[in-house]
Amino acid sequence: ASFELSDKTGWKDAFGFTGLTLDDLVISFGLEVSAVPLPLPTIALSASASLPSTLREPLSMPSDAVVSVFAELAEETPCLGLGIHGPQGSTENVLSIAGGVITAQSVDVYVAPAGCTIGTTIYTPGLAMEFDGAVLGDKVDVGSKLVLSPFSFDATVDIGGFQVGPLQMEESVLDVHMAAGTDDSVAF
Repeated sequence: ASFELSDKTGWKDAFGFTGLTLDDLVISFGLEVSAVPLPLPTIALSASASLPSTLREPLSMPSDAVVSVFAELAEETPCLGLGIHGPQGSTENVLSIAGGVITAQSVDVYVAPAGCTIGTTIYTPGLAMEFDGAVLGDKVDVGSKLVLSPFSFDATVDIGGFQVGPLQMEESVLDVHMAAGTDDSVAF
């Protein structure tokens, strides 16, 4: 069974938390009947929201940043994910850590070894990270995904040019592809 809430304008002050605007919420309950010796319950949650200022301000998140989370507690299909994004097409930072040492325009991290489904959303199997931002003011874009069965690993790391003392480093891009039964590749 699953409960789904979606509101284009958002549920303001959701659950009585001042400043929390909930855009989407899915809560699912289930039963894994294949579990041995007894069926096991499952619970899943997926939500996207704009956070109250008390949670946003320490991370220098703008008020229009949307945080998405999902999690499923299940023996066969556990998963967990977090995403932080600005409005569509925005280039504004949605995250700033340690006074700007690390900034991000978007961040996505998820772990779903066997994949999972929450409500009508399907999360494919794998471990993935997407980061579009900067470290010490220099551009860093990372996209990676690891799938355990059948094995595959894909990653792209794009680091903008930077200078440390007399050492000047031009923009560098690293592409890696590895998969069972194929030719692996690493490109710079």
